[in-house]
Amino acid sequence: MAVNLTTIRNDVQNGKFAPIYLLYGDEPFFIDQAVSVIDEHVLTEAERGFNQAVFYGADIEGQKLNEVCARLPMMATRSYVLVKEAQDIPAESIAHLLDYMLKPNPQTVLVLAWKRKIDKRREFYTKGVKKSEHLCILESKAIKDYKLEEWLANYAQSVGFRLDNKSVSLLAEFLGNDLSTIHQAFEKLKLVLPENAHIDADIIEQYIGISKEYNNFELKDALGNRDTERVMRILSYYRGNHKALYLPLILATIYNHMVVLYQLKMISSPTVHDVKAIANIHAFPVQQSILRQVSSYSLPELSRVLMLLSSYEPKAKGIGVRNSPTKSIELLTEFCMIVVNPSLLAASKNLSVARTA
Repeated sequence: MAVNLTTIRNDVQNGKFAPIYLLYGDEPFFIDQAVSVIDEHVLTEAERGFNQAVFYGADIEGQKLNEVCARLPMMATRSYVLVKEAQDIPAESIAHLLDYMLKPNPQTVLVLAWKRKIDKRREFYTKGVKKSEHLCILESKAIKDYKLEEWLANYAQSVGFRLDNKSVSLLAEFLGNDLSTIHQAFEKLKLVLPENAHIDADIIEQYIGISKEYNNFELKDALGNRDTERVMRILSYYRGNHKALYLPLILATIYNHMVVLYQLKMISSPTVHDVKAIANIHAFPVQQSILRQVSSYSLPELSRVLMLLSSYEPKAKGIGVRNSPTKSIELLTEFCMIVVNPSLLAASKNLSVARTA
């Protein structure tokens, strides 16, 4: 049965446990969260001594896992077996595990933390996962970049904090889609802030260390205003602070902003009401700022900026997340210098085609 993290949390808090939990996927955060909530409720501290076993997948040999799972609990209602890095279980032991998956011990809770996607062509899936009626399955998917801000805002609310739009953007831009790092940042805030606290840019800068002055939010505005000096200061900050440089998200932030400017430019006399309708921005000062930026570009120039962004996006993804900060800052600097310089931007059609050929 496929479930989500909320279902697992609600079930175990009510004392309802599945014989086998298969937690798999390319996002370790949700797997770790599921393991944590099961571990918290499955046994009392007094029961753990005789009824808990923890393995790493690579250390499991032969039928060892099956034998441990078959044991009866001692002075407890259930036994608990956790396999970390279950994707590393040897093929020989997987063959034995398939038998157990079809007929598990109802008095044992087996948790398989499988931190990888499952190959649905292999026997583990075709003869085990697909056929077992005793599995509680959580697929842990990575959060897409374009959905990160929405997820972050919801997560903040779930742990008792309120974020404004700028704070969400700051955290998303600085922390990227490393959900474990985001979780740790909020855990840090829990130590110093009351429940239901409003988190703004000042709090983020003070307790998490993210600059409210030099970030992607400010970079897109500097580009929107064609403020070369401001752009150069922000780029200089990125050169000395590689952790803040997550190029795919930076380009996505700029792209979304330039799309707004493009749509407003197509209106003969745009107003703050148009900004609100197009960008879903309600703060009047921000609306005014965006309207001023519209006059910085012609419609053909905005079209070239969007075309240029489309050519830089695959390059950014090819570098990987923070794996090459030097290459990332080189690409970002190159892009920004083209955008703020009208003559370079005018030549960017040929430039972008040549670079992506």
